[in-house]
Amino acid sequence: MEIPSPRPPGAFESALARVERPVVFAILLATAIVQANAILHHSFMGQDWAIHQSAAGEAIRLPPPRWIVYIGTNPPGLYWLSALVRCVTGSSAYIAATSLVLVVLNVIALYVWAHLAQKTIRQPSLRIAAILTLAFLPFRLIHTTVFAADALAVLPFTLVIWLTYALFRASEPRRQIRLLVALGAALMAGIVSKYTMVSAVPVTLALLLVFWRRLSSPKIRTGALVMLVVLPGLFSVLQYRRVPHDGPGLQYWAREMEWRSVFMLRAADREVLRAPQYLDQKPGDGAEVYNLLVNNRHSYPALLHLSMFTDVLNIFQSDPNDSYFRPRDDVHQGLMTVAVRSAIPLSVLMIAATVIYLLRSVRQRRSHDGSYALSPMILIVLAFSVAFFANISLFLPFMQYAYLHGYWLARLVLPALLGLCFLGFVFLDELLRWAGARGAVLAYAAAQSALHASFLWTRGP
Repeated sequence: MEIPSPRPPGAFESALARVERPVVFAILLATAIVQANAILHHSFMGQDWAIHQSAAGEAIRLPPPRWIVYIGTNPPGLYWLSALVRCVTGSSAYIAATSLVLVVLNVIALYVWAHLAQKTIRQPSLRIAAILTLAFLPFRLIHTTVFAADALAVLPFTLVIWLTYALFRASEPRRQIRLLVALGAALMAGIVSKYTMVSAVPVTLALLLVFWRRLSSPKIRTGALVMLVVLPGLFSVLQYRRVPHDGPGLQYWAREMEWRSVFMLRAADREVLRAPQYLDQKPGDGAEVYNLLVNNRHSYPALLHLSMFTDVLNIFQSDPNDSYFRPRDDVHQGLMTVAVRSAIPLSVLMIAATVIYLLRSVRQRRSHDGSYALSPMILIVLAFSVAFFANISLFLPFMQYAYLHGYWLARLVLPALLGLCFLGFVFLDELLRWAGARGAVLAYAAAQSALHASFLWTRGP
């Protein structure tokens, strides 16, 4: 359904509306400071560090601007960017500098989400709560800092949502053409950043079919198909053909994670509430086993929740030796334990909003009064987010080492989870009519964000 006209705001919402803009900028600045501090303490060295470092080194040895390197399942976007940074700055610390660029790009993505919130969420309190929550989600802070392709995909994904919405709202032909060009470029940038962005191509086609009449002429409709479906689709095929037949990160067919583990909780999931780290050890069969990596001991939803709300790989923890798996002190262990438990309402909200909006999308037909079951913005965010998420989650039962290699980590579906979290606050905006309830949501978001920042403020050499 279309968003109804807002009621006259009360004193609480009016006061927040007056300071909303500086508050949003303060949130963006605060999250950037946390991430810049992490870079100073070498926390850009995260998952698959050796692979990415080697590939970036290979890229800078190529003649500019032909810095095209394919390593395993990693497209060349990240390595091209690092070579560009090296070329421009001439710095030997070009990887750290590239991570700083990634932080800036993701702050821009947060700003775009704030802009989308203005279009979708009526109440200032919930808009601020949404941006505050998105900004300080632990897995977002970590994996938009770490030198890896996950960080590079967020901005193109967010721009695709924004530009798609703008395209279907525009009525002037020249503006539609400009938006088509920009949207096509964002799709290409996303695909060269992370292969799973290819999920945006069929979604774009489906949305074009839904909103076909909003494009102003047959020529623009044909151009939309070419620029948003045909060219990105062909580019995706070319990218796939360039993937090496061997190398790090390649997946093989297997049946290790059961479908039950994808959709239903397991008895051992209660262990997640003590915030175990990735290499959590537990006695078993006469030897130490890695608890979280045992096939089908824990469910995918539980492990996803754990990796969203804790530093499960200890990337932002103090470590003078820059170890691949850093240690975690008792204070931060306690803080993460509180975080993983207190974040349960947020995970439930994300699931509820996604399911409800998916059910409403089934009724996405124009009714006799001209309204829709979902507003275009909600439908667009839902479609791109669910497709990106399904592109990983629905293949987990067919992947080798789904547990052992950490394919359950939230970083693999980072852009999608940001979109689904955003929809959770859109849903709250529909439900909450009492200012006190909205104030409680804002207070919860602020407390949870402060908690996350407390164990993600990197210390040490």
